[in-house]
Amino acid sequence: MRFELSVLDGPLAGKVFAFDLPEGEEVRIGRHPHCGLRLPEEYPSVSRQHCALRSVLGRVRVVINKENPVLLEGRPMRDEALVRDGAEFRLGVDGPRLKLRVHDEPADVAKTVGRVESVGDPDQMLEQQTARAAIEIRQQRQWLRVGVSVVAGMALVGVVIAVQARAATGRLSAAALEPEQKQALDDLLRVRASPVADVADAVKAAGASVYCVMAKHGSLERQVGTAWVLDKDGGVLATNAHVAEAFVQGEMFLRRASDTTVEDIAVAAVSLHPGYREFLELCEQAEASIGLVDGGRPIVACDVALMTISAADRPRLGPALPLVDAGEAHQIGVGSSCAFVGYPSEGLSFNAQRPTSHAHLGHVIALSDFFLGAVPAAEAQLLHTDLPVAGGASGSPMINEAGQVIGIMSAGSFALSQEGRRVPVGGVTYAQRIDLLEELRSSNTTKADRKAKWQACVAGLVANARKTIEQVLSDDFRRLLLEQGVAVGDIETSTRASVSLEWDGKVCIAVRDHDVDQPGNYMAYAVSDDSRDIDLVALLSSGERHKDTEADWYPAVVYSARAGDKVRYAILRSTNEPVSATIVVLRANP
Repeated sequence: MRFELSVLDGPLAGKVFAFDLPEGEEVRIGRHPHCGLRLPEEYPSVSRQHCALRSVLGRVRVVINKENPVLLEGRPMRDEALVRDGAEFRLGVDGPRLKLRVHDEPADVAKTVGRVESVGDPDQMLEQQTARAAIEIRQQRQWLRVGVSVVAGMALVGVVIAVQARAATGRLSAAALEPEQKQALDDLLRVRASPVADVADAVKAAGASVYCVMAKHGSLERQVGTAWVLDKDGGVLATNAHVAEAFVQGEMFLRRASDTTVEDIAVAAVSLHPGYREFLELCEQAEASIGLVDGGRPIVACDVALMTISAADRPRLGPALPLVDAGEAHQIGVGSSCAFVGYPSEGLSFNAQRPTSHAHLGHVIALSDFFLGAVPAAEAQLLHTDLPVAGGASGSPMINEAGQVIGIMSAGSFALSQEGRRVPVGGVTYAQRIDLLEELRSSNTTKADRKAKWQACVAGLVANARKTIEQVLSDDFRRLLLEQGVAVGDIETSTRASVSLEWDGKVCIAVRDHDVDQPGNYMAYAVSDDSRDIDLVALLSSGERHKDTEADWYPAVVYSARAGDKVRYAILRSTNEPVSATIVVLRANP
């Protein structure tokens, strides 16, 4: 297919560009360097890739990008519309005109410009065209943007105007739609009336309702967290309980900066979910005896609160954010799209005088109770996400595609560096499901069985924390065998010995041999006296090798042995730091 494009307007007026396209190939038109017909920056109404012309069965068809119009005789062209020899089309409403000249179009194609010739019975053609349109609606869910509402409105009364084209003129006549045709256009109307929700649009809308929570003591200011508008008329904002508990009358306020101003609003009062303090008290009781907190404590439960401002300040608030209803909250599942808007600051560059909110998009990756256990949907009030948060984001609204708040960001997975700084690990963060806030608003915070379940879970954590390493590893040994379908009776200690890891020029190492007198399943583990990393390797006389080189101070291996086998254990440390350790061999009785 050989054709030429002549530019009729602008700096390139009069220029002619020739193309020779094989069947199915296309030439793109726009301002991008990769376009076959590249127009300079002096054509601002032309997009970077405005459209393309494609060679199809010896004819030229236009490819539309759905955002930038291409006009023929003042009317927008449809995607894949035929462009005739001699046709003049315009790139955009005010863009340049291009003229097409085809050099080897088949002789049986009429040379009329900008007109569709009818072949055969017009009514039959209309039915065929409408049927094809119905298929395109189902497959692509998109039509020409201009004129859709007019066509769909006419479809509702069951009448459409049919065009009977003639060689020189034409006439218009009314015709009834077939039921299938009417249904197809009805479907199109519903699709256009219900656009797909976009979480990015929801984030933009939420930004005006989110505030940085600040605390002031004398001349010193510090950020405490994030809050967002729940009820503008009532002057109520929502946040985390661990943010609101820092409230001191006259010292806490909300700050939001715009391009030209910084606005501060004083917090008059706060209200915390009662379950927050109840849960913490249970954990603190456990901490007093076994040090459960700081590494062993679960994610804090019921970590939601309300902030109230004075009546005089309420007109200054942004609009209230809508909440997802309780029924839909229970249906939040893994993979649900979400986002948060807030003021993370820990470890980040942060201007407390003119704070800028951050927004991140992500997904729900798990749901659980506050002990990270699998529970029924009604009790899964802890949402696990992949949203990246840092200190300062606490209290941020977690929203869905519709802009409804589904949770309140409350925690992340962190490890402490040697300098004592928190470092995010695992990429997992947590949010309190929004029905906890509804409990607080309705004063329906008394859950008869909630505290009893918490007490049972905390008691289980305490019992596990009080176990010795040998008890913990023995339980792991039993569970592993049961998972493999092995019947297990008692777990007994086969042998135990103290060893010293000495430097041999390459590693610190101790070696011990074990003569097996009874066949069975065995676990060997070593415990370093300084609670620092060591490794364990078991070498069996059969040639098998089992090792645990993970970063821990109690490596363990599991294997099967026969009577008369000899097992050699190597306990190692890769650094020149000699240490004493204990090696224990457990045997599972059938």
